[in-house]
Parts: sequence; C-alpha cells; structure tokens
Amino acid sequence: METLWIVLAVIGAACYAGGVIAYARSNPGTVIPWSKQPEGEKPWMAVLRGIGIVLVLLGVVMWAITRSATWEGPGLGWLAGLLIVAFLLPAAIVIMVVNSRISRNEKERHGRP
Repeated sequence: METLWIVLAVIGAACYAGGVIAYARSNPGTVIPWSKQPEGEKPWMAVLRGIGIVLVLLGVVMWAITRSATWEGPGLGWLAGLLIVAFLLPAAIVIMVVNSRISRNEKERHGRP
C-alpha cells in the first residue's frame, strides 16, 4: 500500500509538470506567472496542474501516515513535507527554465545584453 501512495505522488508530479509544459508549448514567449492563472491557459491545463498538486499531496501525506503508524518514534511529517517539495521541485524548475529562456530571447530580440 505504501508503494501505491508514492506512485500517486510521482504521477501527480508528472501531471503538474505536464500541465506547465503544455502551457509553455502552446504559448511560446509568454512568461508563466507563479501567483495567478496564466493568460491563455486552457482549462484542461489548469485541471492537469490541479490534479497533479492533489495527487502529490495525497500520495505523500498518506504515505507518511502509513509509515508513522508502523514506526515507533517521532512522526514522519517532516519527511512528508520534504517529499512534497521534492516532487513539485521539477515542475518549479521547468517554470524557471522556460521563464529564463523567454527573458533571454526577449533581451536578444531587443538588442540588450
């Protein structure tokens, strides 16, 4: 059962990254904002990102609950938090890379260093 929760978290991370990549491909040259829904984002892209976040959170939290129930000692809440960050980090890196490439291309196009 523990493996199922980790698999859910991996699938969730892939869904989230897939939604981000799909947006970047369909809107070339558009910076992906962090705090609001990007302009031009299709509803299925937002749904894919939302499903990704839910699956990562569900998978990691449930894994930590099953582990802490069988392990004597302190709970594994800190490990769950670390895993949530680890699974969502690749998607954040994708966003940063896409945004930096867009920024670099804009500077080159306008002749700025």
